[in-house]
Amino acid sequence: MDRIRTCRFLLPLVDDYVDGGSYTLKLPAAVPYALGLGVPLVVNRAVAERFDLQYMVCYPDDDLASGLQAMQKLSARDYATMLETLDRHAEALYRRNIGVLAGLIKRITGQGGAVG
Repeated sequence: MDRIRTCRFLLPLVDDYVDGGSYTLKLPAAVPYALGLGVPLVVNRAVAERFDLQYMVCYPDDDLASGLQAMQKLSARDYATMLETLDRHAEALYRRNIGVLAGLIKRITGQGGAVG
């Protein structure tokens, strides 16, 4: 975890073309690492759209080279903006998940009204 935190980007090497859609099974670790540790991704555009990560460095189809080039050309200001957006996204997911968890606890303990 400490090593991941020192990274500028994470690069999950999965996409629709190579994995035939099974990236939804293989990718999940990269997304929480990015959100939890505040490290953005260089990610396939289709994958980014599926997980609402379009603010990260995205590349089309199997053109990983364009993603790496975009990453290298990213200004310090744009990188800082990406990190801020990543933090807001992570915070929003955290708040949503806490709300869902609170609702489940209320239902389980019978504090949320009628249990059907």
